[in-house]
Amino acid sequence: MKRLVFFCFFALFISGWVNSALSQSSNYLYLDSFTPTNKFGYTKAKDSFNSYFLMGGVKYSRGFYLSNNGQPNQHGFVEYSLKGKYKTITFVLGSVKSIVGLGNDIPRTSNVKAVFKVSGDGKKLKEFVVEDYGVPNYVSLDISGVDKLSFEIIINQITIGVANPILWTAQQKSVNVGKLTNASGKQLSLITDLRPYATSGYHTLISQNDKVESVKINGVEYTNGIELNADIQLIGQDERFTYFNLGGKYSTLTFVAGPKDSDNGQLGVAWLTIKGDDKILLEEEIGEDNIAKAFTVDIKNCNMLCIASQQSSGSSRLAVADLKVYPEGAQLPNNASKNGDQSEFLAVSDKVKVLPDVCKLVSNIEPYAVGGGISRENMVYNGSSDYYTFSMGGIQFNEGLIFQSATNVLNDNTGCHAVFNLEGEFDYISFTTGWISKCGVLKNDILEIYADNQMVFQMPLIATSENQYYEVPIHKCRKLSFIKKGVVSLDHPAFGVADIVLYRGKPVKNELFVHPKPDCPDKIDLIDLSKPYIHYASSLKDHQSDLLKDGSSKKEYFTMPDGQRIYKGFVLATSVHFSFDMGPGSNPSVGVVAGTLGGSVMVGMVGGTAISAVFPFGALIALAAGGTAHESSCAAFNTWGEYDYVTFTVACLKKEDNGGGFSLKNSPIDTLLIGADGEVVYSIEVHDNMKPTTYTVPINKARQLMFWLQCGNWNSGIFIFYDVVLSKGSNIAVNAPDVNKLNSSAAVNAPVEPYVFPIAQLPFEPIEWSYPKRCGVDAVDNYFSDCKKVINNIQKFYESLNTNYSSKAVYVTSSSGELFRAVSIVDNVGKEYDFQEIIDMNNDVIKSVKQYLNVFVNLNVSKVNAGVGLIDLGFNAVQYGKLVNNTAKVMNLYKNQLTQLQKQKEKENELIKQLISQGISIDGVPSNDKRIFVK
Repeated sequence: MKRLVFFCFFALFISGWVNSALSQSSNYLYLDSFTPTNKFGYTKAKDSFNSYFLMGGVKYSRGFYLSNNGQPNQHGFVEYSLKGKYKTITFVLGSVKSIVGLGNDIPRTSNVKAVFKVSGDGKKLKEFVVEDYGVPNYVSLDISGVDKLSFEIIINQITIGVANPILWTAQQKSVNVGKLTNASGKQLSLITDLRPYATSGYHTLISQNDKVESVKINGVEYTNGIELNADIQLIGQDERFTYFNLGGKYSTLTFVAGPKDSDNGQLGVAWLTIKGDDKILLEEEIGEDNIAKAFTVDIKNCNMLCIASQQSSGSSRLAVADLKVYPEGAQLPNNASKNGDQSEFLAVSDKVKVLPDVCKLVSNIEPYAVGGGISRENMVYNGSSDYYTFSMGGIQFNEGLIFQSATNVLNDNTGCHAVFNLEGEFDYISFTTGWISKCGVLKNDILEIYADNQMVFQMPLIATSENQYYEVPIHKCRKLSFIKKGVVSLDHPAFGVADIVLYRGKPVKNELFVHPKPDCPDKIDLIDLSKPYIHYASSLKDHQSDLLKDGSSKKEYFTMPDGQRIYKGFVLATSVHFSFDMGPGSNPSVGVVAGTLGGSVMVGMVGGTAISAVFPFGALIALAAGGTAHESSCAAFNTWGEYDYVTFTVACLKKEDNGGGFSLKNSPIDTLLIGADGEVVYSIEVHDNMKPTTYTVPINKARQLMFWLQCGNWNSGIFIFYDVVLSKGSNIAVNAPDVNKLNSSAAVNAPVEPYVFPIAQLPFEPIEWSYPKRCGVDAVDNYFSDCKKVINNIQKFYESLNTNYSSKAVYVTSSSGELFRAVSIVDNVGKEYDFQEIIDMNNDVIKSVKQYLNVFVNLNVSKVNAGVGLIDLGFNAVQYGKLVNNTAKVMNLYKNQLTQLQKQKEKENELIKQLISQGISIDGVPSNDKRIFVK
């Protein structure tokens, strides 16, 4: 009997336990098992594409979700009839993401929010704000006595999920069912171990399981991370996001962040932001040329982790890598920031640490950021092949950088750059610079070098100069930047920086780069020793292959006027043309500095020391900077510093004409200058009717020999140079006149300073601005219309300006032998202006500018009215407010341009008046309206 009682009791216990267990597990009463009495935009989990839906990356197979069902003016809702039988309902509430076929996985550019309401018998029980990118949360509501239970999206059009909706009677104890995160609570790597549950787009996941398996930051390859897009936006600066559901299980986040290595970057800057549950935990501004850092962020109790990017200026790509989260008390990595700091530089890598004290740069550490007018493949030479080279100064280099800019229609950035991460290990660099042979654009530029954003080097890059060697301190910098400034032009020169060597300590002699030197016998034909590495004749650019004959084939020759064939030689011809550069010439800050120092032209400064070229050759070098309609022609050769003399024959191959057999040249005489290492050693007069004439001139063991045909006032004939022979020795007869023996019969160009016209003339630069669409509010629309009219008028005004003049000076010798200058103002074909004519033109410009500046006062009133009118736009007020402010900035830029133009013209008039007051008479000949004599 006792045994029977025991078994009965045990059976009742087991039955109660099983019922209780069933009621707490598989025997839950799910609301989605009821048939809705009314619904719209309603989908059961079991009826969705995969029989489940995702919230915060977690799969839910029980429940339902609501959407607008593709109807923009409808909101999802569902109603159930419960007959008042239940006391409590529990469920998981959240935003549904990545549901195939519903379009909810289309990335948004902002984290929108919706209002979700639960009602019982028409009475609101609870309202919830649900974020589009939010994580799911547990909800428990008292529904005692409720018959009609309804769920409804009130505001906005995101999809909202109700997962594991369970009904509980008064006799049952309600519990939260289902998990809220896939995070384990153990240390893990984001992306690899825990995937993000949502992204707003423009972010690319990096892992071996994704399409992109790796990303480089500062030349280091990472196989786990996110590439963050921060490209320039046409309107606004929207953030882009990636979200992780951490479930509050972690206390620390560590990662490495920096710019993604760029192949054609713009040195843009972007913001990296880390948010925890919508609270900003970290903000870091990262430029394309920044050095990567290790970051440590406190994420204690964080559920929704957001990694965001946003453009600051320009366009760029960031990357975050090695994203790891740690629970409370876990051992952090060695590179985790200490003392409360959020970031620190990475330790020196083994790769750099083991480099020798004197080593090559590019083949050991390639640049992580490059940009300009050519691709990385064409810009970076890492010494991998002796046959993959570029040429400077007649020498082949297989390691270094080529810098060539491009004019960008979207901004004024015409520079190019290469940036290296040296990790603070080196003290000096050495390198060689030069013009890239046969790039075809003979203009000057400026090279700057920065060590951790501090300029340590600045020098002009002179197109016609021989290769230059430099040694520069870099002060153990981490970031080493080479920047070529660029010119305002439609075409850009290319310069090289080659044989870059790194030094721990001061530079020492080394043989890391050795360039073979050809045999240099006592006498050799110049073209047999080396072909010209500069051969520039703009008027013959369509016949480049016909500029040189090397004697290798009897099928190739020049034909002289008398029928003689010349098999070995080269030609030069000058040209005068209309310049199509973007502006009147090179950027005023670029190229050769125009100021003269005694008899030389200053071309740059290094460490406070002036670097100059001897006049007049230095002045002629300045002509190669571009922006002038007068183009000289030249050919430069590498003579390896071995020879004392050059002997050559020069003749006119073809007379200059306009195609009709007649010439418009003002003078039949052209000037040929012979340069040796940047100095004019002899000047020779040549002309269209000259017979072949042979000259021998000393070149004093120069490394660079240059033949420079100086441009006059019109195109020259085509002159041929042949039988060009280099020779060693002394006491060779010299039959060329000395350039310094000037006389009154020769009109030789003189320095114009300080009477240079136009004065610092700046080009009109149209400013990017798009006429906004009408908004319907007159005050706002009228402001945009007024601005458009002003801009159109300013553009027409600039088109009407006469800038076709420049100052010119020639030497004049008095009867006593004293040297003076005759200064005049001429147009592109040599016509002289009256000085008063220029003053009158300038006064007309100044008057017009003042009238335009008065118009800007009225625009300010129009802008104020527009600001008042914004109130009538409701939700559109913010958007049009930005457009109004942006337009005001554009108008202010136009105003500044006009103000500068006025100052330039006023200064020019002052200088002309000063010149007139300084005018003198020479041997009884007075200065006049078109030509003024000055000392």
